[in-house]
Amino acid sequence: MVKAKFENEKKTRTFRRIDDEHQLDIFLGYNEEGKPTMIIIVGEKEVTIESSRSIEVKLFKRDDSRLSISFSLLDISMEAIFYKFCEDIIESSRSINKLNALNYIVGRWNSWRLMFKKNANELLNENQISGLLGELIFLKEYMIPKYGESVAIKSWMGPEKSHKDFEVEDTWYEIKTIRSGALTIKISSVEQLDSESLGHLNVVILEKTNEKCRESVSLNNYINGLQEMLDEFENELIFRNKLGQVGYCYDEEYDKYNYRFIENKRYAVNENFPRIEKENLPNAIVKASYDILINEIQEYIEMGD
Repeated sequence: MVKAKFENEKKTRTFRRIDDEHQLDIFLGYNEEGKPTMIIIVGEKEVTIESSRSIEVKLFKRDDSRLSISFSLLDISMEAIFYKFCEDIIESSRSINKLNALNYIVGRWNSWRLMFKKNANELLNENQISGLLGELIFLKEYMIPKYGESVAIKSWMGPEKSHKDFEVEDTWYEIKTIRSGALTIKISSVEQLDSESLGHLNVVILEKTNEKCRESVSLNNYINGLQEMLDEFENELIFRNKLGQVGYCYDEEYDKYNYRFIENKRYAVNENFPRIEKENLPNAIVKASYDILINEIQEYIEMGD
């Protein structure tokens, strides 16, 4: 919807009100520099609001003394997210009190700003890329269908440095991404599989490829596809914030890493599953990692749901 409205104004470089029914005066179009821009007339109160590297935010007084706020897209690679942001502001503000409009919009923008902020840290390395991709594949292919998008996204605890990648209801899931043909699974800490409750070790098998084809995925396009399938804006906000916690921010460099998804295997981690448990460690050992032979845990494979 929003994308089409912007396209309608692209040739004429004009602004058009989104519709006659919305209680706020919201206009979509292109600014003098040809940048896609959303303008909202919000009253007379002035506030402090920050831009991001991808979105320029401006406040200005109109001739009628009313205050307008504009959001202009600077980074075209963030176009799809910008459209989502505009749609979120438009739809979520339909029922708000006009007197609270400015504070609401500023607060909403601050929630989205992390998505448009270029990460100052280094890019994720190749192991981090494939590991994150594995967690996202599990989120999309298993968690969302089983638990629904809201519960699934909130249960994704990996970005919050939890011992388990997903924690939901009375169980948990630890995700490991390996290359096709790997013989072992690396468990980087005792806590990852140590629990009194029944859990699951999920292994995502990927094959790296230099080819971009219909069967291959990169981190960027997989994230875009997952985001587009989310129905609720709040879930999308949580999802993008968690990506920020992981250290992901869109960068074309990630398109150089392409993978084929080969298989997803899930193992039941019960009292008999071969693992190191913290209670059995000598007091002098405070940290340990170990490898599990894949061929030795076939009896624990879970079939179906």
